[in-house]
Amino acid sequence: MLDGDRLLCLDTVAGRHGSIRLARAGEEIPLFATSAGKLLLSSAPPRRVAGLVAGGIPRLTSRSLTSASVFAGQLEFARRNGYAVAFGESSAGQSSVSVPLGRAGVGPMALTILTPISHPDLTSLVEPLRRAALTIRGALAGAAFH
Repeated sequence: MLDGDRLLCLDTVAGRHGSIRLARAGEEIPLFATSAGKLLLSSAPPRRVAGLVAGGIPRLTSRSLTSASVFAGQLEFARRNGYAVAFGESSAGQSSVSVPLGRAGVGPMALTILTPISHPDLTSLVEPLRRAALTIRGALAGAAFH
C-alpha cells in the first residue's frame, strides 16, 4: 500500500519456494526497486515522482535500476500495461510482478507475486494475478475498513 512516500506491506502468504524473502505486515518495502512500488508510482503525478527521485534512487542489489530515465520507462510500461515487474532489484535472486488492488477510500494498493529470478516468464502470472485481485476486491467491497 502506498502511504505518502512509503510503500507498506499489508500482508504476505508464503508459497512453496523457501528461498523467497517475504516482508512482514507493516514493514516498509523499497519504493523504487519493487514491482509494487513501480506500479503504484506509475499513477502518481509526474511532479511527485520527480520529487521522489530527485534525491537519487538507491542501489539495493547489483540489478537495481538507479537511472531516473530508466525508472521513468518502467513507470510508463506499468501505466500502459496495467502491471509492473522487477528482476532482482530489491532482493537478489527473486523477481516480482504486481497488479492494482484498490478499494474506494483506501490508498493505492497492489497485489504481488514473488518468484525466484529463474522463473521463465513473469508475464504468464499477470492474468491469474488479475483474477485474484478481482476476487479480493469483490470480497473487500462488502467488508468495513477501519
